Amino acid sequence: MDMTGSVLLQKTVRGAPFCLRDHHLNGHHYYTYLIDDHNTYHIPKIGMAAGCAVLADSTLHEIARFHLLPYGDITTNRNEGLDLHDLILLSPSHYIALAVCEIHPKNIPIELKPAKDIIVSSPVIQEVENGKVIWQWIAADHPELFTASEEGNNYADTAAKHDYLHVNSLYIDPADSNLICSFRHSNQVVKIDHKTGALIWKLGGNNSDFSLTAESTFLKQHDATYTNEHNLLLFDNGDTVRRKSSRILELALDEQRHEIKTFKAYPTQLPFALFMGSVEKWGDTLLIGGGTGNYIQELEISTGRVLFEMRCNLALYRVYLTRDIRGLVQSRDQAVILDKNLL
Repeated sequence: MDMTGSVLLQKTVRGAPFCLRDHHLNGHHYYTYLIDDHNTYHIPKIGMAAGCAVLADSTLHEIARFHLLPYGDITTNRNEGLDLHDLILLSPSHYIALAVCEIHPKNIPIELKPAKDIIVSSPVIQEVENGKVIWQWIAADHPELFTASEEGNNYADTAAKHDYLHVNSLYIDPADSNLICSFRHSNQVVKIDHKTGALIWKLGGNNSDFSLTAESTFLKQHDATYTNEHNLLLFDNGDTVRRKSSRILELALDEQRHEIKTFKAYPTQLPFALFMGSVEKWGDTLLIGGGTGNYIQELEISTGRVLFEMRCNLALYRVYLTRDIRGLVQSRDQAVILDKNLL
């Protein structure tokens, strides 16, 4: 839609759609979105959508569908599907997708008192090219992430929910092509080595590699990305107990020394959004998708003035700025910043 709310392009799809994105690749314009498919296996008790990704042309005509693929310890015997929080399109045949899969881990730290037959819902990242998995990462392979969890982590109770991390965003660091993930249930952003799968650093939560103050601590965050200045940008949701307010954070990190060089919480008057949400920074403006706060706002940073606002009767998972109907400007195009020489 345009900035008056008038619809420019739309399509009705079968199944709830998530994470519509537009992409400008090699002179062509594509869209991707993810669909909650009732035929896909949905993990009991955790209430998360699952399905497939759709690749569409500039008129939203469907070109292809992407699915979770069996690879290594990941199977699709029950028609397991993709998680619908994020997808990075690198070419029409090359993408990075998320999934959440049931795993029976044997490496949960003993001090967490895990039951012998415990099953957890583990985030999975798959990079697929020409229909084949070329790289895969499984969160359950990393025991420190079990310790990091602050919700859904009663590992002694086999009947409880075990959505212990709840991945909700995926981004490529433009400086080194490694991956930035946001895990809601550990109040943590994690950087993952795109070659080895090792955890490079953890920011936030109870085992952060960086020291955070009471002011800089974020909660239930979404949409961890980088600004053009290579600062980390977050939609900091807050929660109902520790801080019932939402805000926008920007942090400059010294990744070698594990120090926060600068920290900024933008002075905004945002409705509380317990779930979902997004933010983009363009020069002196912030574009905010208010999640379960049910709003879109464009704010002028220097004055705090609201340039545009739309209230909705539904939650907005994410909102993106597109300069025109033909697609995003190249500086936000993840395919442009993926340098194969770094992989």
